[in-house]
Amino acid sequence: MIGVINYLMMMRFPRFFVLCGSVILFASGCVSTATTSAYRQTNRMEDIELLNEKIRRLHGDVESISMQMDRLRDDIELLQADRTAAAQTYAASLQSALSTIEDQIRDVDSKRIADRLEIVDIVSQKVTEIVNAHPARTPVPSGNGSPTDFGYEHIVEEGENLSRIAQAYNTTVNAIAEANNISRTDILKLGQKLFIPE
Repeated sequence: MIGVINYLMMMRFPRFFVLCGSVILFASGCVSTATTSAYRQTNRMEDIELLNEKIRRLHGDVESISMQMDRLRDDIELLQADRTAAAQTYAASLQSALSTIEDQIRDVDSKRIADRLEIVDIVSQKVTEIVNAHPARTPVPSGNGSPTDFGYEHIVEEGENLSRIAQAYNTTVNAIAEANNISRTDILKLGQKLFIPE
């Protein structure tokens, strides 16, 4: 009987059948402690083989994970290289845009300076025209001979009369007539000098 159990264990029948057979034989008193010891030895061998198989599988899993990690490292390096290239391209485009803006600012500044100079020239010409059209105040004595009177000296031009001249200097016809010892109805002569009081 012990030989049958050993044979079954060596043939590697499933443990369940071997265990059932052993229990039956042991219960019947046919199996000795030597058989039980052989059975335990066989179980240990099978357990060791199962553990070795698990270790081989784990070793394979570790190798697979290691390969995946290597692929991920390569992917990360590629992504970093792409990101660096993209950052450099973006920086170059920003630099180009900044250069364009700086050129535009310089153009606007130069045009602004040119416009300012042109405006100054135009204003200077207008001021000169105004100054030439209205002589500066001069301490000219009035026709009455009063040396304390101040005013303007005006030279009569074509088409002017006392009313227009008084309006241009913001004064009255009577004030101009009195300052120049003339009548309001006198006809003015071209080139005639008139004192316009303030």
